[in-house]
Formats: sequence, structure tokens, C-alpha cells
Amino acid sequence: MDTQAQLSHDLSNQVATEIPFNYVPHLFFINGYAFPQILDDPNTAIEVQLNQPVVIAVANSGNMDHMLHWHGFHVEILYSAYQPERIGWIKDTFPVKKGDTMILHLIPDQLGIYPVHDHNLVTVTNLGIYPGGMLTRVTVVE
Repeated sequence: MDTQAQLSHDLSNQVATEIPFNYVPHLFFINGYAFPQILDDPNTAIEVQLNQPVVIAVANSGNMDHMLHWHGFHVEILYSAYQPERIGWIKDTFPVKKGDTMILHLIPDQLGIYPVHDHNLVTVTNLGIYPGGMLTRVTVVE
């Protein structure tokens, strides 16, 4: 999710009624957490067993498109509400459109800790400070 604090405040107080064309968010979250707090959430910084397939649900509830990037793995897109032409893709980077939901299939075939993040540099910051925002990890254990 992405947000612009003042705009969110204005929308909640009905000072603004829509997302402007020149929307530039300053805060970025996964499951309501920003890095490094993400690392304390087991639903966001996930731990998986070696060679045990995992199904991961992704929903972009923000106001901009995001480019999800997986280090160490390619994931298969099993479902996309807005991009059905991408079903069956096996990639390490792909767009998650604003409002889209996706189901992904990951086969963790190597031990280690692997970053997962948005490939848009501004989204791995919060208020311009790096690292932050949409940056998490997959830990593969035996």
C-alpha cells in the first residue's frame, strides 16, 4: 500500500474527494507495516521450508502500480484479477496493478534469506529515507 499523509488526512476529512493526477505518495507498506517493522510480521516476512511449495496472495490496495521483485526465485502467477494474460508467467519481477489481486506459487529450492521488494526505488523508502517501505524477505530453512 502507498499513501500520502496529507492527502489521506484531506480525504478522511472530505477536504479532498479524489486522488489527484499528480499523486506522489511518501509512505509505503506491506500488510500495514513498513521496513524494518515488516521483519517482525510472520505474514509479511515469511519463513518457508526447503522444497515445500508455497502459495502467496498479493493485493495492491494502494493508489499506484508496483513492480514486485523476488531475489533468488521465480514465482508463477496462478491468478490475477486485472491481468489474466499474465497467468502462467514464471518471473522474478512483474507488475501488480493498482487494485489487482494475485495468487503466486513459489518453490523455495535453495536455503537462505532473500529480499522481496518493489522495484521502484521510491517505494523502498519512507519519507525519502532508505531503507524503508515495501521491502521484506523470504527465509528458506530445512
